[in-house]
Amino acid sequence: MKALILAAGFGTRLRPLTNDIPKSLLPLCGRKVIDEQLAAIVSANLSEIFIVTNSKFRALLENWQLSSSRRARIKIMDDGVKEEIERKGAVGDLAFFIEKANPKDSLFVLGSDNLFEEDFNGIINFFSAQNEAIVVAISHLKNANLSRQPNEVSLDSAGRIIDFREKPVQPKSPYFASLLYLLPESKLSLAAEYTSSRRDPDNAGNLIAWLVEEGEPVFGYKMKGRRFDIGDPKSYHSTQRDYPCIRT
Repeated sequence: MKALILAAGFGTRLRPLTNDIPKSLLPLCGRKVIDEQLAAIVSANLSEIFIVTNSKFRALLENWQLSSSRRARIKIMDDGVKEEIERKGAVGDLAFFIEKANPKDSLFVLGSDNLFEEDFNGIINFFSAQNEAIVVAISHLKNANLSRQPNEVSLDSAGRIIDFREKPVQPKSPYFASLLYLLPESKLSLAAEYTSSRRDPDNAGNLIAWLVEEGEPVFGYKMKGRRFDIGDPKSYHSTQRDYPCIRT
């Protein structure tokens, strides 16, 4: 299994913090956000790690790579986008990576703004137990926070996702998905199929909704502990305060 961090966004909602740096290079735990993600990935025995960035921030990521103790494991890919208006979006960058890198392996996909209290061994083991099915990380929101639920995931008794809705007005399920997907090699072509049909390539959740609608087996793994989203200044500062740093 190869690991892919999608880090080609422009951090619009985090400005002014991301005027000159990508969100992946924001400070956290005495280093960078991406260092914490890499520590978790390496701890799960994923040794080959790709990072998709854009042309605006490529040099910054490459400079960071030179100073990283894990630089030999990392391969940075530039999606060629220089301006925000041209961005490919999360699904577009996933399809770009699959086309250019041709990984020929299952793929662990992580958004650069997602951190988790639980390590990744549980979700990887869960994925290994499925029969060529896609696995998505899901988390539980307490009732008091349902009004802020980014999406809604409904599961059957086996854990298969049977319904997925973006930004639900009145959610019935307390579960929501994060951009942490595990894709078997046999399903990698679906990203390009999705983008070629002119569907929204920016919101990764819409890919999951489409897969469910198409009847693809997609299972939700319930992450234990908290999920941290670095989406805006408020959530970033909350992450700085509450995130349990990985000391490796």
